[in-house]
Amino acid sequence: AVNFGGLGSVCGHEMSHGFDPNGFQYSYNGTDVGSILSDDDTTYYFDEIECYIQQYDALPVRRNDDLFDNGTRTQTENVADNAGLRASYLAWRTYKSGTDGKNEKTVLPGVDLTEKQLFFWSWAHLWCDVNRPDVFKNYTNEHSPHWTRVIGSLQNSQEFQDAFSCVPEEDFMSSEDKCTLW
Repeated sequence: AVNFGGLGSVCGHEMSHGFDPNGFQYSYNGTDVGSILSDDDTTYYFDEIECYIQQYDALPVRRNDDLFDNGTRTQTENVADNAGLRASYLAWRTYKSGTDGKNEKTVLPGVDLTEKQLFFWSWAHLWCDVNRPDVFKNYTNEHSPHWTRVIGSLQNSQEFQDAFSCVPEEDFMSSEDKCTLW
């Protein structure tokens, strides 16, 4: 669970860039084709991307901060984070299905988390950092700040909400309106 939640999600993130607003302009061999999507699919794609833009625009850059992310600037990375987390979770569940459910309850000694919770803990732990108080005042990176990357992706994950028994409309981490693309 730890390997899939951390490294697996990063691998999924990077692979999904081949289908982000820049990547889908190229064919399998790197030729600029304008779009690998049909006109209808492109319209649908950007409609779904708008959900991420609005979600991340509303997320503070840190807990209880009055500065917010810029969902337009960070959209390709936010979609990649969400896609990578989802793809890695599905890959981990497929891997686990080959073990016939053995050791479902076996986790790290002394850690009071289920395997599913440990998967998401690993994703969140990947982005742990400490910042100076004003670090995000003039933030212009195309990646969302780490706290926002974690919160945004997990709010869109029904699997996370199930693993931690989040209650829709009662928990900050649970949302009825999840952004999904793939």
